[in-house]
Amino acid sequence: MLTKVAHHSQTPVIDILIFDEKRHPLLVDRLVHEGLRIQEVNDLIGAYTAWEQKNPYLILLGFPMRDGQGKIFLTRLREHKNKIELPVLTMMDDGRTDLLGEAFASGANDFSIHPFGSELIQHILSLHRTSSHIQTLFREFQCPDPLTGLCPQGFLLDRLTTEAKRVSRDGLPLTLMIIELDSFAFINKSWGRLAGEAALRFFAETIRATCRETDVAGRLGRSCFALILPNTTHNGAMVLGQNLLSAVKAIPFLIKGERFFLRASIGVTTQRFTAYSLADIKRFASATLKQATRAIRLARQGGGNQLVHYLDVVRQGKRLVIIDDDQKRSVPIKHALETAGYQVFIVSSAKKAIPLIRRKQIGYLLVQMFLSGVHGFSALQNICDDPYLDGVRMVVYADKEYLPEVEKARELGASGFWCEKTDIGELLKLMEDHAAPFYPPLLKAKGNKTKHLTQRSAKGPPPQKVVFKFWGTRGSLPVSGAENRVFGGNTICLEIHDEDHTLIVDTGSGCRQLGTELLKRRRNEYCILIGHAHWDHLQGFPFFVPAYTRGNVINVLGPSGMTRSFRSLMGGLMDLEYFPTPFESMAADMLVDDLVDQRFFVGHIEVSWIYMNHPGITAGFKFRFKDHIVVYITDNELRCIDNNPAHGLDPDKNKEILSFVQDADTIIHEAQFLDEEYTHKVGWGHSSVSAAAELAVRGRARQWLISHHDPFHNDVQLIAKEDLCKQAVHKLKGRCEVRCLKDGDEVVLG
Repeated sequence: MLTKVAHHSQTPVIDILIFDEKRHPLLVDRLVHEGLRIQEVNDLIGAYTAWEQKNPYLILLGFPMRDGQGKIFLTRLREHKNKIELPVLTMMDDGRTDLLGEAFASGANDFSIHPFGSELIQHILSLHRTSSHIQTLFREFQCPDPLTGLCPQGFLLDRLTTEAKRVSRDGLPLTLMIIELDSFAFINKSWGRLAGEAALRFFAETIRATCRETDVAGRLGRSCFALILPNTTHNGAMVLGQNLLSAVKAIPFLIKGERFFLRASIGVTTQRFTAYSLADIKRFASATLKQATRAIRLARQGGGNQLVHYLDVVRQGKRLVIIDDDQKRSVPIKHALETAGYQVFIVSSAKKAIPLIRRKQIGYLLVQMFLSGVHGFSALQNICDDPYLDGVRMVVYADKEYLPEVEKARELGASGFWCEKTDIGELLKLMEDHAAPFYPPLLKAKGNKTKHLTQRSAKGPPPQKVVFKFWGTRGSLPVSGAENRVFGGNTICLEIHDEDHTLIVDTGSGCRQLGTELLKRRRNEYCILIGHAHWDHLQGFPFFVPAYTRGNVINVLGPSGMTRSFRSLMGGLMDLEYFPTPFESMAADMLVDDLVDQRFFVGHIEVSWIYMNHPGITAGFKFRFKDHIVVYITDNELRCIDNNPAHGLDPDKNKEILSFVQDADTIIHEAQFLDEEYTHKVGWGHSSVSAAAELAVRGRARQWLISHHDPFHNDVQLIAKEDLCKQAVHKLKGRCEVRCLKDGDEVVLG
């Protein structure tokens, strides 16, 4: 029995589901007036039942709700595998926007602030139109082909990508077979459209009867079909293809009482593959389709009614083109390849290579990376843009392995890179090893089996002391010059360490110097926490030397972005377009993951965190060691009444952070703006002197350490700011020690 198309998406009974503890009669009335079907629920079970049974186009979700019901509901929505993902718009009061990060991390797509006006109504209508259109397409995508009953093209291509993921995970082979009914055009022309359709149905039944239960059959085009054959080797694919051809030839098709034997051409390709990203998987699926397409084209060019496997064609031809404009370099390579049995042609440009590849049925291409006046990438791009050349196995070569160029060549479709200084046997292996991935991984994966350095509880006796050392205390941008000599100019970086463990918080430019120091200590395990993915918290990470040292174990944890995982954010930091060394080239055994657990231990240091009020998804941390508590918050805008620091903190809008810092021994919190500066920079995500002072006093801290200094404030100005902060604390009758941190300062607990 063939794999059937699943019908998971049913016709919606309602347009919008509203799940909130509060009632919204005015909002409901206005939406009903617009002709929408609305259901309003106020409990988790009712919401889940309505979503399951009535299939809304859009969900409006109150956030937060008691007992975390909103978060639980979002999590269930996103974990459900059998429904298309719905847009979720969270509705929250003006004073609770500090929870935006939590809402987005749980799976929300959008938000609105109470009170809800006409702009929200228009936005909801727009989301509804978009979602209904997507779900309509989804249902059409899931429907079988009406003529043959096989999977439609969209489902088939999506399934190919799914199978590519499985192949990458399990290491098993994947075979794709494309089948063209050669007789269709003749039948259609001789006996008419109805006879042609009958032939297609008969042919589809023959395919269905020949296939195994695990195979996926579908219709790609007018008379073109495809079979996805999981866990099928080259030999197995050839046997199945021959069986299908024999079945087509053995069973006659009756047309108006006449017996007619159909003819078919089959193109096959078999691949194994290992991927380290979704982009790799998509490239592999695309390459598999291209190779099968080329095989079916060759089968039809050979007269049809035959089976052609792509790898057999390539292996038998052994025809190779070298694109190189330097004969002193290319001729010795040609002679070595000819000795190995290849027929070799040398051309100086892609423009000359393309017609030669077409004419000679070339299976291999060797491209010099550095051509005179043009980069080898241009040649690769020209070849990839020509659909006739799909499936040509391409290798790039140069006198040195330039990692960014190697990665770019892989993205353009090259199956390998050969360094001229290595033995010619390495090149022959790249050309001939068809069991290897068509797009072999050039960079190792991160985080597959890496040791987790965080734990749920502390183990063993605690150390005598823990040291907090500040390697960078600036925000936004590093600074230099004599005017910044006292406080230093490195951006934010904190090291927390005891005798056995090293915890790093943020990797600003101070991280470079820290990495050099850590090498001297000969430790090999580091846990790194990132508050958020802005440049000043990450710009030192590419220069963190322990990350390039084989044998080191590094865990990097941080909050996910609004649209991307934290892993994706870290990878983008070292994108080859911006940085010469990609993230994957770091030799350390590295785990990069989203910050999920609200409480965990690194050694004997207990870590907890909450979201902050700052542009983007931002976390602030609390560290507990024995009876000592240190709160570390570098980027946070404390909300003031009427946005005026002179009026004091708004207790409702700062409720969560006031609870978080309560009774901390040390509060490390920024005061980036003077009060008069803040009035012009409301919403920038940073606090004023008076607001930060009030937080320290209300939190009953013994010590307030000021970090994340404005890059425009020099030593003289920071000394003056320190005095202002002391005055602000004294004015509030606070008794905490106040100090502006300098690069290199230490705090010792124990």
